[in-house]
Amino acid sequence: MAPSLWAMLPPQTTRHPNKLLIPRARAQVSISSPRSRTLQACDPCRNRKAKCNGAKPTCINCERLAIECTYSEQRRSRERKELDQLKDIIQRHDRLIRSILSRLLDPLPSAIAGHPETLPSVISTIRHSVSVHDAATRLVRQVPVQRPGISLENIQLVWRTQLSGQPQLVERQAPYRVHTVELWSDQVDNMTASHLFSLFFVWDNPTWRLIEPSLFLNGFCRGDTRFCSSLLVNTMLFYACHFSYNLARPWDRRRETQTAKQLFKTLEKHWRQDKNRICLPTMQSSFLLGLFFCAMGKGNIGVRYIQYGALMALKLGLHTQTAETFRAHCETDTEQNLRAHKIIACAVYEIETMSAQVSGRSSVWSAPPEISLDEDEACTADLNEKWTPYPFTAPVYRPYPNTSTWARRTLLNLVNDVTRLSSHSDMLTDLHHSQRAAALYKRLDIFRRTLPAVLDIDINRSPHNICLHLYYHSTVVNLCGIFRGDLHNPTANGLIPSTSFDPCNIMDEAMKSMGTLILLYRACHGWKSLPVVMMHYFLVVSVHAASRLKCSKWREILVSCVAGLWHMSLAWQLCRAFLRTIDLVLNSSVDPALVPEEVRSILDEHREKLWTRGQLESLAANYVVHYYPDQLFEASESGSHCFHGKRLGEVIREFD
Repeated sequence: MAPSLWAMLPPQTTRHPNKLLIPRARAQVSISSPRSRTLQACDPCRNRKAKCNGAKPTCINCERLAIECTYSEQRRSRERKELDQLKDIIQRHDRLIRSILSRLLDPLPSAIAGHPETLPSVISTIRHSVSVHDAATRLVRQVPVQRPGISLENIQLVWRTQLSGQPQLVERQAPYRVHTVELWSDQVDNMTASHLFSLFFVWDNPTWRLIEPSLFLNGFCRGDTRFCSSLLVNTMLFYACHFSYNLARPWDRRRETQTAKQLFKTLEKHWRQDKNRICLPTMQSSFLLGLFFCAMGKGNIGVRYIQYGALMALKLGLHTQTAETFRAHCETDTEQNLRAHKIIACAVYEIETMSAQVSGRSSVWSAPPEISLDEDEACTADLNEKWTPYPFTAPVYRPYPNTSTWARRTLLNLVNDVTRLSSHSDMLTDLHHSQRAAALYKRLDIFRRTLPAVLDIDINRSPHNICLHLYYHSTVVNLCGIFRGDLHNPTANGLIPSTSFDPCNIMDEAMKSMGTLILLYRACHGWKSLPVVMMHYFLVVSVHAASRLKCSKWREILVSCVAGLWHMSLAWQLCRAFLRTIDLVLNSSVDPALVPEEVRSILDEHREKLWTRGQLESLAANYVVHYYPDQLFEASESGSHCFHGKRLGEVIREFD
């Protein structure tokens, strides 16, 4: 192709506007050759407005001038690509908007679901953003970001996508929703707080009912510090983090741990400020912190917190009928406040009594509270109550929590009497004390037989009713355990016919009932967010089961106890010490062929991955192990039957 005339011009650095450029003559220039057009000029020729032949990598002009020849993207091509990109972005945004609009009846994405009023502006932002990055930057400022990502919406997403579950089986909204968390805590948003409060009020709190939900939430919403405080809010959220987990990976608790650490730093600050403030929220916070430390294997600290809370409750007069804390401000609050007073007072006594029993300490409250629910009042309050295993919608139970609280008051009186009898254990071969034990067992048996029909285990299988029956049978076990060590004493055996009280057979029946209840719990609820008290029942029953593995039912019970403790050990470190205890008991006295494979695999993994020498050294569990010897263990040379009444750390060290 003949070169263009403009391409033959000498380089011009400057041009005068009134001068004409005169081309130099060259030989053999074909003027008649057809005119061609370069598709793209190089950058230097375009800047000098010189005709470029478009040769690559170097055009003829740049080659003659010995300069770098570069080609920028053609404007039209660049515009065309940008247009295509914008079309793709618009299409993606349109699909996103249609998806949002089509799911208005379903749970929305977590950030938008907590703030539905922002949806129109979110759509407008997406439509008017010039790029995806621009849209993301604007939306981060516009929609509050949930942190650190534990909420009901995340559970719904996992259930739908990763677990392929039916959407209607997961709650659409948390049953306990809050919108003013910023008044009390800056560590979580309202969605996360609603999720954690719901876990606490659904799974653990109904066991003792230490916090009355309606009074707490009313104060929470209004900013009222009578039944709510920043200390209590952060403590409850921190405590509830240990009941939350990823449905797809229940062993992965990193987000919950991160949230718990942030909340713990905050509640430490509030505790230093409020620990000397004698009020209901501080008392409740002290109990929750005590339960937490006990469940983490720090029983020495935990019992101190629980007893501190019990002393504060005495100063508040919760054990009397005239507690100033629950005095109603208006007539409409009178009934609700009075009922809450009765429930919380009962909870304080029960938690403090149980902690004293398992730690071997004397109780701060010498007797149950004066005030309590009556049966008619409890029945009226239970009319519209229901319970579902949050975050799931089924099964639905009528839990009758107030009737259960009324019944527990009677049981607490019996527990108190058993504790008093055990304090005279040096005189148990005396006929008088044996008769007292027989009378106590008769009262316990009457209590079980006269429970209201709504608390029958065949009718009401809610977790907290199962825990009530476990509490009853464990009380019977404790009563019989007082005498179990003297079974080979002729004097003690001679008292059985005269008192009609046979602790050996009675204990065996109570243990069988506890094993059956654990199997029932697993069948009805699995190992979701278990109440903390379940770890105690798991240990008691599993150690008893270890001597009866020739029976298939007891092997299945042992599997359930070990699996339950394994699940709870992901959050509560005391369960790791319990698993180690069971492992050592089985290794020391049981034929390995009798140990179920499921139990062996869990204990092997626990020993290899979780249990370390540091775990034992840091164990400060003020927990007394009550192990009642059986013929199988008495015949062993390991001496494992000698640890009745010893603390958990001592037991593990002796075995280990």
